[in-house]
Amino acid sequence: MGGDCCAAPAPGVTASVDLCPANGAVGALVSFATLAAQIRGELPEPQELRVCTSADCAVVYFGSHGAVLRIDDLWQAPGFKSGGSDLVCYCFRKTRGDLAKDLRRHGESRLFDWIKGRVADRGCACEIRNPTGRCCLADVRNEIDALRAAAPPP
Repeated sequence: MGGDCCAAPAPGVTASVDLCPANGAVGALVSFATLAAQIRGELPEPQELRVCTSADCAVVYFGSHGAVLRIDDLWQAPGFKSGGSDLVCYCFRKTRGDLAKDLRRHGESRLFDWIKGRVADRGCACEIRNPTGRCCLADVRNEIDALRAAAPPP
């Protein structure tokens, strides 16, 4: 594992190549290694790649040389896409269901602290395993907050 997987990606300059060709959403930069770990078919030529995280868009990755990869081109649909997998933490295979069960059982999230500890110990590979190519801690925290908000009052 190289670099700091939880560091924020460097901001890019928004240009037409930064916009998803299907819905016009700004895509975040991802590494070629991220795409290579997700795709089940032939790899496109190396190019600057971006991810479209819009839930209602079938495009997941698009590139500066015209690559367009859809949900069906990947091993599994990312959790941020409609009908996607239930995974929230890709490195440690933790799902929304795991987080909900943890909250019901303990009244708080022990899994978040466990994941955070593993990340701190450099036990993750977010830049490869997470389809966004970034650390999942913010996504895990957001999911826990959403589960708490949706839970019936005690």
